[in-house]
Amino acid sequence: MRADDTWGRPGDKHLNGAPLAAPTPERSGLIRLLLVEPRAIIGAGVRQLLERQQDFEVVAEVRSTEEAARMAARKSPDVLVVDVDLPDADAVEATRHLRRRTPGAPMVILGHDGGDDSVFRAVQTGANAHVVDEEDPSQLLDAIRRVADGQDPLVEAVSERPALAQRVADAYRELAVSGTIRARPTSPLSPRQLDIVRLVAKGMSNEEIARALDISQQTVKNHMTAVMRSLGVRRRGQAVVAATKAGWVSVEG
Repeated sequence: MRADDTWGRPGDKHLNGAPLAAPTPERSGLIRLLLVEPRAIIGAGVRQLLERQQDFEVVAEVRSTEEAARMAARKSPDVLVVDVDLPDADAVEATRHLRRRTPGAPMVILGHDGGDDSVFRAVQTGANAHVVDEEDPSQLLDAIRRVADGQDPLVEAVSERPALAQRVADAYRELAVSGTIRARPTSPLSPRQLDIVRLVAKGMSNEEIARALDISQQTVKNHMTAVMRSLGVRRRGQAVVAATKAGWVSVEG
């Protein structure tokens, strides 16, 4: 990212002429962030942007993925925000290694362009969202809030690009044929959606689920609507049955 007026200055109320993005009502608590930015000056600008959001807390800012892995073990962040030189193959592998060591925290990658190659490399790292560092800062804020709420914007980005979706499918197929990946039940649902289906299976209401996951009831409803659409069913109970039969959720779990 460029350390320029795009990120605003202390006391600014606007970015690029538009108000700073307001927190969504989906979470009542702070979203704890771990920022990985190799360049100190750029990192200062990104951190300033993040800390100006009422629902964000930057628990640490580090310069490398290795340092990020150690810090994540100490700080338990909700989201990783990683700005790396993705065109470099070593950086992709390092970021993938970080993702493996922090499976509980979704990752937002800051890429240097919005082309298929950059997005594909983000997929390779195991990221959940890809934001181009030349875009409006509100795109980064929105991506962080979405992944914190269990959404997977990167899947949406890939699905909107047929050529890229085919490339991802081909790469997965090659791994499957080579035996690098083991066959297992693959769910079209996001981790947050699976969490909600599991709680529905336990007989919990939307209100109870919202409290348990620290999200709004409307968010629960939105996720369940998406779940039923993905599974081709019209009722919550049918969604639970379909997910259970597929092996994605366990009624006992």
